[in-house]
Amino acid sequence: MTSKDQDKVLLEILKQNEMTDDKKKKFQNSLKSLVHFLKQLDYDPFNAEIKYCIFGSQLNGFGTKESDVDFTFLTNSYVDERIALKYLRQEIEAVDQNKFKINELVEFARIAVMKIQDQTNKIEIDMCFNNLLGVINTKLLNAYANLNEKVQQGGILLKLWGKKQGIINKNCFSSYAILIMWLHFLQQKYQMPNLQDKQYKTSKSQTTTIMIKRNIEGKRESSFEVDVFFVYHGDKLYKQLKDQFDKVISQVSLTILLRDFFNYYSDQGEGFTQKYKISINEKQLKEEGEKYSMSDPFDKEHDPIKKIRNNFKDQKLFHQAGINIQNSPQSMF
Repeated sequence: MTSKDQDKVLLEILKQNEMTDDKKKKFQNSLKSLVHFLKQLDYDPFNAEIKYCIFGSQLNGFGTKESDVDFTFLTNSYVDERIALKYLRQEIEAVDQNKFKINELVEFARIAVMKIQDQTNKIEIDMCFNNLLGVINTKLLNAYANLNEKVQQGGILLKLWGKKQGIINKNCFSSYAILIMWLHFLQQKYQMPNLQDKQYKTSKSQTTTIMIKRNIEGKRESSFEVDVFFVYHGDKLYKQLKDQFDKVISQVSLTILLRDFFNYYSDQGEGFTQKYKISINEKQLKEEGEKYSMSDPFDKEHDPIKKIRNNFKDQKLFHQAGINIQNSPQSMF
C-alpha cells in the first residue's frame, strides 16, 4: 500500500467519525435550552455576576461525533466551585422538570464537575465553575489545529486510536494529554512553532497575566498568576508562522507523521526518556527518576500524565502502532 493509499484510508476513518449536521443541531438546541433553563433558577448565593461559556473538544478543532459538551460558569469574583455546584444541583433537583437529569457530581477532582444529560436531545454536558484556563486552553489548541489540516487530522486519529486501545480512560491517558503529546512531537520533529513563545509579543507593555484561584480536590485553595499570551488564529504573525510550518509539513504524508509519532513515544524513542517534561511551551527538567511527566501549557500545578505512572505499563503499544499504521491502518481505529 502506497503512502497515498494509506492516507486515503485515514481520511475515510476521519470522515466516518465526523459529527453529523443533525448532531451539531442537537448540540446547539441543547445549549440554548440549558441556558434558558438556568436563567429560570435562583442559583446565585454568591452575589457574583455570572456568564456562561462552552469549551473543550467541541471548539478546539479536535472534536468527533462522540464529543460531549463542556460548560462552565464564569463569575466576576471567586466562588468555591464545589459549593457552587452543590447549590446548583439542589436548585435543579428542586424544580419539577424532566429535561435535565443530573448523573453525577464529581466533587473531589482537580476541577469539580457535575455531569448532566439533556434527555430530549440525548446530549451529555459536563458543567463546572470558573474553569477559565479550560476556555483559554481551548482557544490555544484551536490555534494549533488551524496551523495545518494534518495537525487536526492527526490529533483526532490519535484520540480514536487511544480509545480503541483502551489507554484513554479516567485512570490512564486523557484525550487532552494525547493531544499535547502530538503537538509536542510536531514541535520537536517538524518545526511546528511554539505559539506561546514570548518573543512573539508585539509590545513589552502588553499585559497578558491573569490571577487564577480555585479549590483543589476539596482540600486546599490554590491561587497563582499565569501568562495566557499566545499567537492567535487571525493575527498577522500567525499567518507568517503558519506559512513557514506549511512548507515543512506539506512534504510529509499523514501516515508518516503518525508513524514517526508512535516511534517517538515507543520504548525505543526519546519521547518519554528525554530529560525534559513533555511540553508545548517552556522546557522544564523532570525530577530525578521521573519517566512520565508533562508540563501543562498554562497551569504549572497540573501534570496531565501524572496518573499514568502507575497505570501504564506497555510502552511497546506505541512501537506496534508504528508498524500497524503502515501495514493495516484500518485496524487501529
